[in-house]
Amino acid sequence: ERARRARGMLLSLPIAAGTKQVIAEGRLTRIISQSMVILDPMVSSSIEDEYRHFFLSNGGESRRIVKYTTGCVVTIHPPFESRPVVNTKYAIVDEEPAPFEADYAKIARLRREAAGKV
Repeated sequence: ERARRARGMLLSLPIAAGTKQVIAEGRLTRIISQSMVILDPMVSSSIEDEYRHFFLSNGGESRRIVKYTTGCVVTIHPPFESRPVVNTKYAIVDEEPAPFEADYAKIARLRREAAGKV
């Protein structure tokens, strides 16, 4: 685990579909806007974009992280409904949605359409 974190390989964590795994948690140290916050550097990664594509959860809301800097600045999309509060708890979470049969059928249909076999 330590070697994988050192190389910034959190994206290779095996997580089963339909589960949530907390990658990191701490407190918000600064609020820039409803879509940009600064995390506690004592418990956050110093690797550029390590948390990209995970979710930032705060105040009952979860948003996808689209950018993460070495200065612990997180940009999310879409923005939070309400402005986050300094010193509130956050969590970086990997949320893998459970697959549904309807999704598989849709994917198969889209592939057939793309291949021109409709």
